[in-house]
Amino acid sequence: MENLQYVGVAAVVILLLAIPQILYQRNKDTYFVIAEDFDKYKEILAKKQGVPVDQVVID
Repeated sequence: MENLQYVGVAAVVILLLAIPQILYQRNKDTYFVIAEDFDKYKEILAKKQGVPVDQVVID
């Protein structure tokens, strides 16, 4: 039981490092675009959603 605390901390660190990797894998085409050029990001989403740019729904 004494060493179980280290396993818990290691699990949390691994989980926190994995979250950005998972988000990148799900959104490879827009992961960096959203921070660099938001208008281009909205255009990409509009194309994916099949709607005009002003009707884009961002979840």
